[in-house]
Amino acid sequence: MFRNALRTLGLGIALMLLAFGPPGWTPTASAGTGPGLELLPWPENASAVFTQTATVYGDTHTKGNNDHFQMTSVNLDGRYRLSNAAATPPLTVSSLALGYEAQYFNINTTAPTIPQHLIDVSVAAGEVLYDSARWRISFVGGAEYSGSSVGGDPDAYYGRADLLGQYHIDKDRELIVGLDYYGNRLFLPDVPLPIIAYNWRLNRRLEIFAGVPYLGVEWKPEPRLQMRFFYEIPYSGSAIFKYRLFDHFKLLADYADDENVFHVSGTPNTQRLFFSQQRVEAGLSWRPMRAIRLELTGGYAFGQEFQSGFDVRKLNTLSEIAPEPYARIEIAFGF
Repeated sequence: MFRNALRTLGLGIALMLLAFGPPGWTPTASAGTGPGLELLPWPENASAVFTQTATVYGDTHTKGNNDHFQMTSVNLDGRYRLSNAAATPPLTVSSLALGYEAQYFNINTTAPTIPQHLIDVSVAAGEVLYDSARWRISFVGGAEYSGSSVGGDPDAYYGRADLLGQYHIDKDRELIVGLDYYGNRLFLPDVPLPIIAYNWRLNRRLEIFAGVPYLGVEWKPEPRLQMRFFYEIPYSGSAIFKYRLFDHFKLLADYADDENVFHVSGTPNTQRLFFSQQRVEAGLSWRPMRAIRLELTGGYAFGQEFQSGFDVRKLNTLSEIAPEPYARIEIAFGF
């Protein structure tokens, strides 16, 4: 109940900010292997962007049975394009973009319903099919392995594909339409779903992204402060606040609501394991040079739960995890 209330509050904040009123920020959950491979802008005209994150959680326990629980996680993602120069599609090598994402959970627990290891690895390629002054049509295709063992589960392989159209209304407005198929999606994984969104930069301080399945706002009320709100229907969301202290240092605080999905070896292929988690954290971001960023944060994880089912419409709870503190380090770089 508390988790659903926070989700509703997060969505309400995003919608409230949307009411205030050249596209640059496109919120999307999968930056490396989903629609974001073609939709997300490339910072500073870079050809490659990479991020590595490690998180260490404190000791805690499962609720009810009081089983020991301790977890560490590693996240890797990256995008690379063969050329940052304008290319004439279709199917030219210079317009090809490659991406990857990897997530690994190492779990030390005595709870019999929770696997000791969870791994999710995906790769994808994006290609511009048509590009003109108004329209840009692209395709992203990839594959994913998400399971409780390293490569040994045939039911843990999934495919994904996105056909995307971007219509440039003017330098500040853009309409995005598309069709998304994702075999490991939280909701209706076996059905292609539409993407439709409107991206509008109202001014230098406020940009909105409204549609299905994404809602987002980026707001800079004053030069030192940046706020970003993102909600992916039906459940994932985040709110990020950054305040620039000096030229290379920023204070940051954020809230995140995540849900990850895996297939456990030996279970039916229609049964998946869902791990949901909410986090609040604060810390420091340091950019020693333009192409490198380091973040150090401490936070608190709560609302943690392992559930089983086909998708989020009907899940059975396996274990609830008591809240716990954590420390996170993130390194990002590009060229």
